[in-house]
Amino acid sequence: MIQQIKYYEEIEEFLSSSLQSHEGLDLYFNENQLIDEEHVSKLGSALANCTNLSNLSLSIDGNQIGVQGALGLSSGLGKCIKLQNLELCLDNNQIDHEPVSVLGSALVESTQLSNLTLELRNNIIGYQGVSGFDFNLAKCNNLSNLKIYLIGNKIGDKGLCELGSNLLKFTTITNLTLDLALNSISDQGFSGLYSGLVYCTTLSKLDLDLQSNYIEFCVCSIMNINFQNLTLNLSENSIHSKGAFQLGSGLAKCYNLSSLTLHLSGNQIQNEGAQVLGSTLAQCNILTNLTLYLDGIQISSVGVQSLGSSLRKFSNLTYLKLSLSQNQICDEGSQSLGSDLVTRQDLQKLTLYLAGNNIGHKGASDLSSAIAQCTNLSNLGLHLKKNQIGDVGVSCLGSTLEKCTNLTNLELGFSNNFISNESGSVLGFSLGKCTNLQYLRLDLQDNQINDVGISDLCFGLRKCPNLSNLSLFLSVKEINKSQQFKVNRKYLKLKRLVVFRIVFFS
Repeated sequence: MIQQIKYYEEIEEFLSSSLQSHEGLDLYFNENQLIDEEHVSKLGSALANCTNLSNLSLSIDGNQIGVQGALGLSSGLGKCIKLQNLELCLDNNQIDHEPVSVLGSALVESTQLSNLTLELRNNIIGYQGVSGFDFNLAKCNNLSNLKIYLIGNKIGDKGLCELGSNLLKFTTITNLTLDLALNSISDQGFSGLYSGLVYCTTLSKLDLDLQSNYIEFCVCSIMNINFQNLTLNLSENSIHSKGAFQLGSGLAKCYNLSSLTLHLSGNQIQNEGAQVLGSTLAQCNILTNLTLYLDGIQISSVGVQSLGSSLRKFSNLTYLKLSLSQNQICDEGSQSLGSDLVTRQDLQKLTLYLAGNNIGHKGASDLSSAIAQCTNLSNLGLHLKKNQIGDVGVSCLGSTLEKCTNLTNLELGFSNNFISNESGSVLGFSLGKCTNLQYLRLDLQDNQINDVGISDLCFGLRKCPNLSNLSLFLSVKEINKSQQFKVNRKYLKLKRLVVFRIVFFS
């Protein structure tokens, strides 16, 4: 029997409802209602009477909830002993450590709780709240999926070390998400957290966000060998080449890792760091999915060459997303990356973000020639915003697309690339030969393509027999209002389209 989820946006309407009849609730009380301490206390009392409740989603974001209101709410939730799934959003309030600790104690009474999501961004929890909360929460013996969002709560190293030590007590968790961005965390806290994670022997999936902190050396030499799926966001920290090496060495010991997403954008890794990171990651030899965000890390073609050579060693890789925007890889780096991709003919999904890298038509040509040899590709994303590939580069890429006969999903980002109407015609002709193409997203903003080029593109796309989803992003300055109307009307005549979106940016 499918459980009915009842939805309420007005708190008074919920308070007057038949509380004991509720089994599933979705309560969304946003900031427009100005919910204060008294309202939240009443809400807590009402929830205490929802004795049959098993699924609850409660959002009170951006209100005036303080200590007393949060205590009352926590007390009420503690009486919902049949809860199995709980999503609680209390972002942007004035909640400190005391009610968070009480909440942890209260949820212990929900012995059937298996899925818990807590969103407490931008409060004033501090290290005390983390310590008391996760210590009590560890007593929830059926908890398998836990997501905690604590951005901007001044947790610091002490709080993260407490969290790490308390993680030892979580004996049933399989999936864990921790968002700890903007919390004044340094290497001490990072190391303390990982010293606890290594003993979470049931944990197979971890999503950890430590963006915008003060981490430098990434000391995590002892990693949990049971990780199968890991997402780690260390963007905008203070990581140099040594930190990249230590991080890679730790990840290399995750012998069961099949999926890795690593965010390192905005650090100072440079060429040396890219080299050691690549060489250590190459030891994760059963990876099938790899996503690397390395935007603005000050690498050149030398760093790309070192990083790319490690791609040759991933013998099982079928999905690759590589973001290298805002570096200095130029044509030489693009060529090097292409030569490494040639060896990955088993790739099925490939996404490359190479915006702002001084890549010209030669780099685009070399890269496209390599992609043409990845004959098993079904999904391709190629984002070359703010380069100089020109019409020649687009022509080379078009010839490549004709050879990717298995493509079903395609995203091309060519904005700010000095291309003209000629490219519209070339792309239309080439894409018309992609007979399996179903989804196309094409960004041609800030070029010299007007309604003529876009109409030529449309003419070519008519020959795509399976194209059902199309998104186009264009510039107003090249196509005036009346021309926009005509272009839109032409594309609406593509009979097989189910979803069509065209956006003209000023």
